[in-house]
Amino acid sequence: GSNGADGVPGPEGSQGIEGEAGLAGDDGLPGPPGPSGRPGPPGPPGQLTPLPPEFQAQSHNDNSKRNRDQGDRRRRSLGTAAVSALEQDVEQLWRPRGSRDNPARSCRDLALCSCAASSSC
Repeated sequence: GSNGADGVPGPEGSQGIEGEAGLAGDDGLPGPPGPSGRPGPPGPPGQLTPLPPEFQAQSHNDNSKRNRDQGDRRRRSLGTAAVSALEQDVEQLWRPRGSRDNPARSCRDLALCSCAASSSC
């Protein structure tokens, strides 16, 4: 005769044997940085090098203080000149004169510098 209807599914079977390992996956993202390590030991002391002869003679000379003072004055003078030049550059940027060396950036700048020159505005 003919086959009958399908029966009810049977109970679940027991777990099979473990399979082979798969291929290695891609590398993951790096983790957060770890904590900082402890500071290392101090380094060796530095070595003093002897001064060149021209400076050794100057240190025992009575004129050395005067020479230092002159150098200090010269450095201060150069610093003052540099600051003054920077102030002039900034002033020219903020208030152009409309000249070839210091052109105006807009018609408004030109009008403002003409008003300042004639003081009639």
